[in-house]
Amino acid sequence: MKPIDITKEILPSELDSLFDTAEYENYGIFKIDKVSFENNIVEFYFTIKILEGLLDEGEENYPWKLKITNCKDYHIEDSNNIEAFITIFSDHILLSHYKKIWRELYFKNYGENIEKLFIEFHNLHSFTLDNFILPEKYITNENLEQLLGYQNALFARGPEDILDLYFNLLLKYGKQPYYFKYSEKLKEQTKNELKIVFLGNNYFIGEHLEFKKL
Repeated sequence: MKPIDITKEILPSELDSLFDTAEYENYGIFKIDKVSFENNIVEFYFTIKILEGLLDEGEENYPWKLKITNCKDYHIEDSNNIEAFITIFSDHILLSHYKKIWRELYFKNYGENIEKLFIEFHNLHSFTLDNFILPEKYITNENLEQLLGYQNALFARGPEDILDLYFNLLLKYGKQPYYFKYSEKLKEQTKNELKIVFLGNNYFIGEHLEFKKL
């Protein structure tokens, strides 16, 4: 599940080099100006601000726009972020939802130490998955404690790489997990072209990313 970083391939060199300056590291702010949504196209306007400090002339502003085509998902958290950077990935845990084959994961035994299994499941999401995915996103019952108490059940439905993590946990605690079937394969075009761009604590998933200096 190691992310594949393609930032250098897509981010304009002028914008990339700005993040590497001492001025930005010490006095920089990433500010969201506006976000517009039209069908599946998103236009994300932002400004890189260099505040007074190292600058004799005072504040400097660098406005940019990012256009995301065929936007599948997004998360907007902060309008101002002092330590924000832009990173782009062609493979990431958040892309698994769209780029991996989906499977159905079952178990057929009561198992043991269910309390520890419950804790490990949440630790998995907190540490291995870095809280990017909510624990209830793919399991079939939002009440995880109740679900783990069954002798047999459909535990989760989702992308195979995430379900493999669940499989190993269920196996460890004697739940006897197994896969029943695959779902329909994803379309190769969408699967291959999707990317995720992080702008500080905000992210967008889409097929095409276009940066433009304003």
